Parts: sequence; C-alpha cells; structure tokens
Amino acid sequence: MRRPVPVLLAVPVLALALPSAAGADITWGSDPGSTGESVTCAGSCTVAQARSANQELAEVLYDGRGVVTRWRATVTGGQVRLRALGGAGAGDWVAPGGTVDQAVRIPVGAGQLVGLDLRDGAQVGFQAPFVPDDAEVVHQWTPALPDGGGPGGAEARRGSLALALTIEPDADGDGLGDETQDPDGGRPVPPPPPDPDPGGPGPDPDPGPGTPQPDPAPRVPKGGPRLALPRTLSATRSGVVSLTVANPYGQALRGTVTLRQGKRRVARATLALGPEGGRTVKLRLSSAARRTLARRGRLSLRVEIRAKASGTKTRASVRTATATARRSSGSSGGGATGGGLDGTYRASDGQVLVIRDGVVQSFNGSLTLYCTRSKRQKLVSYSMIGDDPKPKVGGDGRFAWEATRNYGFQKLKFDGRVAGDTATGNLVVEDRSPLLGTGRFEFDYCFAGKQWGLKR
Repeated sequence: MRRPVPVLLAVPVLALALPSAAGADITWGSDPGSTGESVTCAGSCTVAQARSANQELAEVLYDGRGVVTRWRATVTGGQVRLRALGGAGAGDWVAPGGTVDQAVRIPVGAGQLVGLDLRDGAQVGFQAPFVPDDAEVVHQWTPALPDGGGPGGAEARRGSLALALTIEPDADGDGLGDETQDPDGGRPVPPPPPDPDPGGPGPDPDPGPGTPQPDPAPRVPKGGPRLALPRTLSATRSGVVSLTVANPYGQALRGTVTLRQGKRRVARATLALGPEGGRTVKLRLSSAARRTLARRGRLSLRVEIRAKASGTKTRASVRTATATARRSSGSSGGGATGGGLDGTYRASDGQVLVIRDGVVQSFNGSLTLYCTRSKRQKLVSYSMIGDDPKPKVGGDGRFAWEATRNYGFQKLKFDGRVAGDTATGNLVVEDRSPLLGTGRFEFDYCFAGKQWGLKR
C-alpha cells in the first residue's frame, strides 16, 4: 500500500515554461504523466504549488494577470477541483481515475496561488525531489480552504505536484484567455461605422457627376479612438523599439505612446496620425531597459497609446507586447562573435537555451526518464551542471556540450545548431541516483533522449 508523503521533503529542480511572447499561452507546473508518490489527506484538504521549477506563478503572468484555461493532473480516489486561492474562481468537481485534463476559466493575479481541493480520499501525484538544495515548495491546508480563502497557516513540503496549468494572457482584463476564450483576442473592437442618415432614404445609386461622395472611413467616437496594437515589436540591440500604428478613422489623431516595463516607464514619444494613415514610431528605451534587452534578447513591454481627435475625449489603447532585438544590418553572419545569435530560445514544454556573446550560457528543461533497475519512470530536470567549459557557437551555428567532471548523479549531453530565430538539436540525460528502501547501497540507472527545437 502506498503511504502518504512525509511532510518535509527536499525540492526538485524542474524546468518551467516561460512566455515566449505576450500573445502566447504557457505551461506552468510539472508533467502529470509520471509520479513516484502521492499526496492525500483525511477528510478534505487544499494543496498548492507555491513554486514550480524555481519560478513563482506571478513571474509568468502577463502584467500581473492571466487566465488558467486548462489543467492536467494525476489524481486517483475521490473528487478534486482546481481553484484560485483568495478568489472566487474554481473549476468543476471531477472524480477521475487517472489523469485529469479539464478546460476551465479561472482568472489569476500576481498575488494568488492556484491549487487543488481534494475530498473523499482523493490523492494527487507528487514527485519527491532529485536535487536536495532546490527551493520548490508545496503547501497543504487541512481541512480544505473555504471559497475565497487565501493562503496562510499551511504545512510546507518540498517537492512538486503532478499538476500542469495552461495559462493565457488577458491583455484587456476581461477574465477571458486571449488565445482560446476571448473572441476579440484581447484587443478592443473598433465600433461599426455610424449610419450617415439613420431612418432616411438610401443613397442615390447614381448621384451624378460633381456630387460629393460620403467619406467611407468612420468618424472617431465621442469617447475617443480605439487603436489596434501589435503583439510583437522589433528592436535594435542599442534599445530602439519600432512600433507601427494605423489610424482606421477619417479624422486626424494626436496623442502619446508610452512603453512600460512592469510599473516603470521606459520610453515615451508623441504621436500624430493623418486620416486613414499610419506611422512607425521609434522609441529609445531607458538605460536599464536597454541592458535587460541586450542581456536577454527580448523584453516584455506594456504599450499604451493615449490618443484623441478634434471634438472627442482621449482614450487609452493598451496591450502587452514582446520586443525582440534583431541583428543589425551591418553585423556579420553567424558565429560565436555574431551578436545576432544571442538571445533566449524557448519551447512550450519549458525547455530554455540562453546564448550570450556567442557562448551557450545555460540549457535546461525537464524530461521523463526510464529507470532500468527500479522499472519505473520519473520526471527530472536537467541543466548544464558540471565543471566543463561552456560551449561556443561555431561559425556554422553549431555547438555541443557534455558533462564530464563533477556533475553529480545526473549527466547531460547535447548538441545543436542555431539558424535565424530557431535552435534545434539532440540531447541525452542519464541519472544514477541512489535506490532508497532496498536496505542496500545501490544505484538506479535512468536515461532518455530526444530531439529538441526552440524559438527565440
């Protein structure tokens, strides 16, 4: 019989998926496909993953808010539901017999946790840590928290729940995921053109030469113009961001463009658009934002345009966008010294590759391994742990690395190639962790390999 997990365990290092763009969903949490143990409680309880792969949920939200649109977990026994702690959002109760895969709509903010309510003997999969010095924490409240109840007074244990959340941005704050739930995609919808003569006769099909023609473009509403903003922005390595704005109205517009990183304003410019015209605005980022862009290769920004026409109010159009630094036209082609290869490359499953100054600085993710001795599967995280030098990217965009010294129980080997904004390659992970509970000092052997592909 499987026994409940001890209250205090050590934390695994599991990789997290970060937002690759402000308009894309991300997956947060651990793969529910394979677990070693389970969490259970007497009567009812609430459990929540405070961190996953050393990443707080707040850090993967867009402007501090998002919407959980789907959750997956390994659950057996009684009923379970997903819920946001400290808020009214909760999914339906389900009584699964294995892996749950349920669509939901639960808005979540930067100060909230998302967890599970368990009752009737339900058990959720739990993975004990593989690296003792990580900081991944699961909280448990017994009995279950009431609706609206926030975190506080919980037991803490180290490890990860077999729970994965799909989180979508919510740019307009309407509580709908912009990717699959919001018909407007998070963008304000321009009003329909007004009827030039409500209730009157229709236009003359043949008004004759010299008759003034009506302006086909709509006039700006009294409440101010609504402008569509892009999800992605281009930027130079020196920190100049380009933003293209179109005016769909038949009146000229004037206003300002502001870029914010979090709550800090990092750029501002004036804006003037002719009737049915467009313009590309160049904004130079602050010195701190330029350093972040140069280091990461991309930057999440809140774009705000406040504009008005003659006789109308000023209206703000807001969207979160990702500025990506591109190689300048004068830079050389690939190679370790080619700055155009630098940046952060990501995949939807949480795999991350960072290249800076033509050198691979980090490569990490999570992978399910097959263990030959224990005959089980386990989810592990991998990273460039070892004393081996970091690999340089060659002139053809290729690189390779293998842990050979001081890498502990887990060994990573990978190779790859960068071309444009895409990195592809192969990897192998081996794990020789001790076997526990056998009464003997022996080690398991677990391994897996895969092909990988990442986007910058």
